[in-house]
Amino acid sequence: MITDEPTVEITKEVLQGLKIQKVYKDFLREINSIDFSQNGQFLVACDDQVVNVFDIVNMKKIRTMYNNTQEIDLVKFTKDQTHIICVTKNEPYEIWHWALEENQILKKFSGHTKIIYQLEIYNQIILSCSCDETLRLWELNQQQDTCYAVLDMSSKPDNKVIGAFDNTGNSFGMAYVDKENGQSINCVQLYQLRKFELGPYQIKKISGTSIIQFKFSSDNQFLLCVCQDGQIIILDSYLLNTLFEIPGNADRMNISVCFTPDSKFLITGSNSGTLYMISIQNVNKTQTQTGQLIAKIEGHQRKCKLVLFNPKYCCLISTCRNLVVWTPNQIL
Repeated sequence: MITDEPTVEITKEVLQGLKIQKVYKDFLREINSIDFSQNGQFLVACDDQVVNVFDIVNMKKIRTMYNNTQEIDLVKFTKDQTHIICVTKNEPYEIWHWALEENQILKKFSGHTKIIYQLEIYNQIILSCSCDETLRLWELNQQQDTCYAVLDMSSKPDNKVIGAFDNTGNSFGMAYVDKENGQSINCVQLYQLRKFELGPYQIKKISGTSIIQFKFSSDNQFLLCVCQDGQIIILDSYLLNTLFEIPGNADRMNISVCFTPDSKFLITGSNSGTLYMISIQNVNKTQTQTGQLIAKIEGHQRKCKLVLFNPKYCCLISTCRNLVVWTPNQIL
């Protein structure tokens, strides 16, 4: 059981001392998505067919839901911890609003015509990206089941876009591959959410393989860009200056990365199953740094694709086909 108050400061020593507290083996396949509720108490996890909900504070599974008609992905809590959103992996490609306690799908948002590969939510606004070459914005509680805005990316060379909300809900960012002097280059853009039609207010070009993960830190100080080859780039989220560049390697290809809630550390899984802890505390805004590897911990015998740190408690989740809960000794 985790203590009622998140009293443990996250330090290098705490991360180095993380231990496995619980392993859940409640999944039929590799876990494809995980998310914490805003209060940090609940975790939702999905493996295409099964959605499990866990009370992480009390270390118990509280709900299992099955869907026999569609495979699902990209589960996310809404602001209300009793509801989630997710996407269908097959036609029709939809976003579902799902009430957990009633096990009822309240609404199916339609409009995408191909696989939806990214889903984000801030309060009542949903952002989705699809292989149909669009980024779409939706209102969760609107009467209509259609989006209110579409950004068409079909003119771009790669046609694929990835996006994220900042943690004020006033802005969102997007990244896509463009061409410059005949060479492919990543383009990062920032938009005002309610004035996106005016175009981006900040633009940054970044060399490297295509960006596959894109996330603001909880304090809005950093913008995380994870490239396909495992390279990690940290930008200043206001001016888009490059603060950290961590070289890629084959062990981190197509693997997720997360911030700790205090934005001082990064945690990444790997294809070998090792978890890597990287310090990004010493920011130098005039010189790009590489970060400092502070720990490697073992807990998976196969690929660890997903990692996520609890927003309120000192608790880390990592996944393969199993879901592993890590905590420091102090809060057992």
